[in-house]
This record gives sequence, structure tokens and C-alpha cells, in this order.
Amino acid sequence: MMAETREDQIKRAYEDLRTARIEMHEVSERDLAARTALKQKEAALLLSGAIIGKNAETRDAQLKEGCKGELEAVEAARLEKAEAQLRMDLAGIRVQELQWLIRNDQATADLDARGYVT
Repeated sequence: MMAETREDQIKRAYEDLRTARIEMHEVSERDLAARTALKQKEAALLLSGAIIGKNAETRDAQLKEGCKGELEAVEAARLEKAEAQLRMDLAGIRVQELQWLIRNDQATADLDARGYVT
């Protein structure tokens, strides 16, 4: 099996970065939708009079209970977004690594052409 060429590595690294950025965008949209749904549910509960209580702690507890599904969706979206961010960061690091290797190869070739590398 032939070894992967530098050109193939670069193409794959940029494709991975592009895929990760698209995924990050999609996950961010889902995160925003989950947060919006939570805010809408909170507002609906507050306006409906379903949240009653003499103190803030009681009202907060009722609000959390009433929005349990939405809170779980927000947390799931947050975790998904964190994982997507990690994949995007790692893809970016791989691209930077290849850029460094290319610059290093070019510098070594320049030095070799001048007779400094043996």
C-alpha cells in the first residue's frame, strides 16, 4: 500500500476541518433552538399562572420542574456543541501542524540548496 502523500494529507485535513465547521454550525443552530424553546416554555408557564409560590426558591423549583424536558434538551445540546467544538479544534490543529511541516520542509530544502544541510 502506498503511503499517503503530503498533498493527500493536506486535502484530508482541510476536508476534516470543513466538515467540523459545518457540524459546529449545525450543532450551534440546535443549541440555539433548544435555548429558545426553553425561554418560550418558561414564559408560557409564567404567563399562564402555573408558577405560584411565596418565595423565589419555590417559583424557581416549579419552573425547573415545568421545563424539565426543555432543560434536558439544552443540556444535551450543550454537550453536543462541546464535542463538536473539540472536533473542530482538533481538525484546526491538524491543519496547523501540516502548515508547519510544509514551512519546515521548505526551509530545509532552501538550506539544502545553499549547501547548509548534509
